[in-house]
Amino acid sequence: MCQKNNKETTWRKLMPHLNLAATSDWEEFKKFSGPRLLLLHYEEVAKLVSKLQRFGKTHRWTFIAIDECQRLKARGNASSRWASRLRNFADYKLGLSGTPFEQSPIDAWAQLRFIRPQVFGDKWATFKRRYTYASGWMGKKRVFREDRMKRFMKAIEPWCIRVTKEALDLPPYRIIRHDLQMPPKALEVYREMRDRQIVRVPSGEKIRAPLTITRDVKLAQICGGFILGEKGYYWLHDTKIARTAGIIRDSHHPVVVFCRYAPEIQELVGEVFKAGLRVECYTGKTKNKGAVQERFQRGEIDVLICQVRAGGVGIDLFNARTVIVYSAEWSSISFDQLISRVHRRGQVNRVRIHLLVVKSSIDTKIHSRIKSKLRKIKPVLKQLELENVS
Repeated sequence: MCQKNNKETTWRKLMPHLNLAATSDWEEFKKFSGPRLLLLHYEEVAKLVSKLQRFGKTHRWTFIAIDECQRLKARGNASSRWASRLRNFADYKLGLSGTPFEQSPIDAWAQLRFIRPQVFGDKWATFKRRYTYASGWMGKKRVFREDRMKRFMKAIEPWCIRVTKEALDLPPYRIIRHDLQMPPKALEVYREMRDRQIVRVPSGEKIRAPLTITRDVKLAQICGGFILGEKGYYWLHDTKIARTAGIIRDSHHPVVVFCRYAPEIQELVGEVFKAGLRVECYTGKTKNKGAVQERFQRGEIDVLICQVRAGGVGIDLFNARTVIVYSAEWSSISFDQLISRVHRRGQVNRVRIHLLVVKSSIDTKIHSRIKSKLRKIKPVLKQLELENVS
């Protein structure tokens, strides 16, 4: 299961001898003889899972590989459930991920339920009892038991291998943090939302955020330069826009910019157009994503503005050496993945990652959380590397 927009740009080139099909070609795939490969999107597997099971009963899948298998880590989500249903219909199974754990080693259970259920057993209750303890409100949060780390590592070591980027001999990348200050009026709006969870925009509309999670979204929007209401978005300041334009002007093209929100992308597109540069967007609504990727790799695009969730996984953008993270999500996995769109196999230049951070704001909290998560999980990944070397 992978990004099917790579069907022609990657898989066809790597395996020209295979009969290749994507989700829409299911009936055609069943008629193929000889070696054949079916590429599926995560979101589409759920629609086909019963058919895939029936096919597996009669023909037996030789090999099922799931790319970005960290998406299985939440044991109750749709991806984790369909992966569990398919696990007994293949001779070989493989999970691929650059960031298999985010919160803690607990993330491994649902992934290994697909890859090798014998490691921790089929039942979450068994793993929960052996490797976690209750914490948080009414004991509903499960925390990994550090005293069981050796046992945990011994269990997964035969079935996991970590290959670091050193194997690719890539040039190093450098992260450059830009600490920015919002103008006074925007800062006033930010503080109003933070402290009172309600602001009035110039049109007279009152924008409320009664829940903490909603408030945090609004604060992140304000850091990006806007706030979204029921009647549309209201632009508040150009702090990040101006810095992004400056970085693009001073950088070797092409440049990749990652944003969380659509209004940020819209405003950036206008700014880049004014500079006379060739700009395209890569969002969840982009049609023919493979064609956009190919144009970028051929150098026909000067600036590619990607929505984090759409352009942060599954595409090759190594024609760029400059990445601008206009706005980041809380996830360390998401952050690591977007960097890897550029710093990956095929990259021959030193890469610069520019982080735009509004000082003393939710931006700083997001980046601190990302750093903290990466620090916590690094020892586990390092141990996997050492186990396989030895």
